[in-house]
Amino acid sequence: NDFIWHFGYNAGSFAANYALNDQLPGLTIVFNLINAFNPVGFIVAIIAIAAGLRESRNPAIRILYLWSLTFALFFSVAFELSPLRWTLPLVIVICLFMGRFLARRPIWVLAIVVMVSIFYGIITDHMMIHDTRLQAEEWIDANIPAGKTIEMNWGHTMFPFVSDSHTVNIIPLLDQTDYASLVNDLTTRHPEYVVLSSLHYDRFLHENQYPELMNPIYDAIAPFQSRNPTLTTYFSDLIAEKLGYRKIAEFKRPVLLPSPEFVDPTIVILKRID
Repeated sequence: NDFIWHFGYNAGSFAANYALNDQLPGLTIVFNLINAFNPVGFIVAIIAIAAGLRESRNPAIRILYLWSLTFALFFSVAFELSPLRWTLPLVIVICLFMGRFLARRPIWVLAIVVMVSIFYGIITDHMMIHDTRLQAEEWIDANIPAGKTIEMNWGHTMFPFVSDSHTVNIIPLLDQTDYASLVNDLTTRHPEYVVLSSLHYDRFLHENQYPELMNPIYDAIAPFQSRNPTLTTYFSDLIAEKLGYRKIAEFKRPVLLPSPEFVDPTIVILKRID
């Protein structure tokens, strides 16, 4: 259902409506696989796939290669954005190649791959338990007095949950093209606090669907081009404290940690300058 829904939107204007941008879609799959396997596992996967080419006369191996290539090309060409979860069927097939490859290697090679994978999984679980949105929720409850007005730009799945003791205004910002109107509307609404999530604003500032560590690599290959320069300027100015708000808190994960999809976004909390 997820695939069909996105495909229907993408056939129309999914990427445009959601301001998601990807100048080189094929690279999305590479970064997704690095994210799914961990860097060590990804290297082993590439070696295993290359080793499998020597057995390409085997009909079963040919079928796996043909299916994998078709799958990767389809998501690279048909979609402007390929989320990590859409890559998972490809992960399963690559695991078959990896299992066949590791079964013929010394036991210490298998031990290293397994231990790194377990460690990677433990770190990811820790990140989910201590997600930045949960940290921001605790900070808001402890530091923002009850009854204050807090503005967000999307639903609560992308943002911290705020208790009923505060007034929360959800102001979707996706397709606005008039900078002056954006600033005037913010001034008119006059919220005391603004909470931003990188799951939303990064789609106007960077390639938020990739691990942050990969951004310099991606920018060198396909520099970011905003689908909405107006909102790019708006969020840049807001975060830079140019629109009458100052940053009072920020929650973000260390760059070198794994980057599972929709986990540990950067949360920025701004307060109105009176």
